[in-house]
Amino acid sequence: MNRTGIDFKSNWDEVMCKIAELSNIQLLGIHIYDGHLHGTGEERVRAALEAFEIIKDKLYSVEQKQNYKLKIVAGGSGTFPFYAIQEGVECSPGTFVFWDTNYQINLPEQKFLPAAIIAGTIVSKPTENTLCIDIGYKAVASENSLDKRLTVLNDANLIPVSQSEEHLVLQNNGGKQYNLGEMIYAVPYHICPTCALYETVQVVNAQHDIYDQWAVLARKRKINI
Repeated sequence: MNRTGIDFKSNWDEVMCKIAELSNIQLLGIHIYDGHLHGTGEERVRAALEAFEIIKDKLYSVEQKQNYKLKIVAGGSGTFPFYAIQEGVECSPGTFVFWDTNYQINLPEQKFLPAAIIAGTIVSKPTENTLCIDIGYKAVASENSLDKRLTVLNDANLIPVSQSEEHLVLQNNGGKQYNLGEMIYAVPYHICPTCALYETVQVVNAQHDIYDQWAVLARKRKINI
C-alpha cells in the first residue's frame, strides 16, 4: 500500500538472505499485507493467489539457502478466506474480531456479525425532526465522510447530518418518535480507529447484561526516549 515493506515482485529474497547474515538479527519469516486488494471475493482471491505463488517460490529458495523453515504471516480481513486454507500460513486479519459496517458492505462473502456497538443517549431534540446524541467524533472514528462513520441499529431512517466533538445530529426521516434520555445504538463504519478512543470496553452477554470489562491496550500509547 506504498507505506512500508517491499514489492512482492522485487528482489526481496536477496534482501532476506542478506538480513539472515546479520549477527544481531534473527530472521523468522515474512509478513504479507495486501490491504490494497478490493473488488469481489473472487477478484481478491485471484489477485492474492497470483502474488502468493510468486512469494512461495521465492521463499522456498531462501529456505534452501538458509537451511531452515521460515514463517509466513499473511493477509488482512479482505483476503482472510484465501489464506485461511493455505498450508503453513498464519493469518493476520484484524477487523474480524469486532467487524464493522464497512466490511459488512464490501466483504459480503464473509459471514461475520458485528460485535462492537456504541451506545449513545438522546440529549436534545433541536427540531421536530432531528435528534442530538452524545456520539461525537471523540466517540467514533471520523476519518470518513459523515455518511460513513456509523450505522444506527434498528432504524435506517435516522441519518447523520452533522457532527462535532461531543455530539451527532440525526435527521429522523421515519415516523418513530424518540424521547430525551432514550438510548441509541450504532455500529461504527470503521471499528479499528474507533477502538482506540476508549480505555475499556464493556462485555455484554446474550441477556444484555454487562459481565466483564476489557482494557484497550492500543489506547495506552506513550513516547519512550
